[in-house]
Amino acid sequence: MDKIKPILNRYSYSFISAAFATWAIFEKFVLAELQIPMLVTLLFSACFLLFYRVESHVKRLPLFTRIACALFAFFMVAGDSFKEYDSFFGLFGNPFYNTDVAEQLFEDFAGKFTFLNGILGNLIQVFSSLCKWIGYYFIIKHSAGLLFVLIRRVFLCNEENSARFSERFFAKKAFLRVFLVLVLAWLPYLIIKFPGTVVGDAQTQIKQFFAGTITTHHPYFTALLFGAFAKIGEWLGSCSFGLFLYLLFHYTFMAASFAYCIVSMQRLSKRSRTALFVLALFAFSPAFPSFATTVIKDALYCTFFVLFTVLLCEVVFAVKQGDGAWKKKSVFLVVISIFTCLVRNNGIYIVAPTLLLLLLWMLVRLKKRGGGRAYLALLLLPLLFYVGYDALQYDVLHLRSGSAAEMLSIPFQQTARFVKEHPEDVSKEDAQIIDRVLDFENLDELYNPIISDPVKRTYKEDASALGEYFGVWWKHLWMHPDTYIEATVNTNYFAFYPDEPNIRAYAVLGSWPDAQPIPILNALRMALLAFVMGLSAVPIVGCLINPVFYVWIFLWLLLRMFAKKEWSGLLLLLPLFIQLLTVIAGPAVFNHPRYIYPIYWSIPFLVMYFLPAKSSGTKPNQTL
Repeated sequence: MDKIKPILNRYSYSFISAAFATWAIFEKFVLAELQIPMLVTLLFSACFLLFYRVESHVKRLPLFTRIACALFAFFMVAGDSFKEYDSFFGLFGNPFYNTDVAEQLFEDFAGKFTFLNGILGNLIQVFSSLCKWIGYYFIIKHSAGLLFVLIRRVFLCNEENSARFSERFFAKKAFLRVFLVLVLAWLPYLIIKFPGTVVGDAQTQIKQFFAGTITTHHPYFTALLFGAFAKIGEWLGSCSFGLFLYLLFHYTFMAASFAYCIVSMQRLSKRSRTALFVLALFAFSPAFPSFATTVIKDALYCTFFVLFTVLLCEVVFAVKQGDGAWKKKSVFLVVISIFTCLVRNNGIYIVAPTLLLLLLWMLVRLKKRGGGRAYLALLLLPLLFYVGYDALQYDVLHLRSGSAAEMLSIPFQQTARFVKEHPEDVSKEDAQIIDRVLDFENLDELYNPIISDPVKRTYKEDASALGEYFGVWWKHLWMHPDTYIEATVNTNYFAFYPDEPNIRAYAVLGSWPDAQPIPILNALRMALLAFVMGLSAVPIVGCLINPVFYVWIFLWLLLRMFAKKEWSGLLLLLPLFIQLLTVIAGPAVFNHPRYIYPIYWSIPFLVMYFLPAKSSGTKPNQTL
């Protein structure tokens, strides 16, 4: 009996967890008419028992991992609700209220189920949501456990078990080999999208360059860069040809940058097989070749962001190892920091706090050893450069600044939703104040729950009215805080919800107007778009190319750093955390994955950094 009891406990746990998992996904993947929940439950039980067969190869999932799984599960439940209702109604709303659902389900007893219209209906929905949450948690927890088994067996094996090919690949001329792999893998995109894709923002910048009306709404540096290449093309007879020359430059620069990052982190982590996997990701994930063949400021920003992150890892590693190479790496970090500020207006918000905290951390570390502290003043150079650059734009060149609406997406969206859902709570005086800032009359029609641009465009640029507007905004917040929360979540839940693929090929957008269309290439562009969207439906592959999963890897790493109290690890994650905050404060996430690409592109290198190093003398990640 003593031998049978553990087996019974194991089976009962698997069956209970599988029952919750079945509840969680039954509405998604199984038609209710089939009436086979027991079969699905047994299938999940078998999968969870399989997990127990390999669970002995990994330690029990630590608390921070289970917290991350619980958060992921909650966002799955909440995401399901917003996907269907654009609100939290799916979590605790009453699906029976003012509907004939009860009558449809129990038409023979129609008059006996009116009690469901009350609080009982809400409690049933809350109970259902709780069961879905638990079910998602079991699915994600067991999936995470199996993932750790895979990582341990495939990527964290000893050198003698590593694949010979990966070791040889990085043995000699590693940079050149990685560079050539990326260039050749991305080549089909360059050919199919010839002469290249120019997004709307970039077209606006180029037109402003030719008209001499450049504003700071978009980065001044990228406007000059795009405009200069377009001007060269005009001298040669075609602006499109000049922009194609720019794409060749940018294509090469991106491939070289990622080649440097992959080789650098391979040498740092001593993990050739992992580095080869990252190379495959960067070579074949559509986001990278798609951006490499598109004229868009975000491509430059993402590339410099990754370089900034990798160089930050190199500096921190060198300081922790007492390696004097940190001085040379710091010079490179300063240069990349300056370019990160030049290619994106909010780049300074990433660079400034990161470099200041890096400066404080290095002062503490170097104080224990002595020497080298005076050299740290170099880290302040990007901040001084930005002050001078800002003065150049406004005081010398007298550039017209961009709209303040860019920073007001969240409150504007909240006001629009409030006006749409609670018009009876908006007084005539409140409406007049709002109308001084936004188009109050059309606000309810303009409101789009997933993007703030329609509302934001009605901003009347009256800064003097903002004070009174925020007074009204604050009053409405206390009247219906749930509306404000739902307005913010509705715009941003796509950054955390993986069941709504947020993948773009940037392949069907138009080129510069003077480009001559090539029918066969236009057809291939549509085929490329279909290919990319089809990849999102392929198991495992869809996860690898979906930026949302990298956001969750980042959040897991963040929780792990806090649990380990590894402050240098938190320093390395700081740029990604600030980037995530800017995404939340921005106008949209869905159909605009470029805003979370900096996180997506950086996470593979941070995972490489935090993986246990194979040799005892080299540990870039004493935390994991």
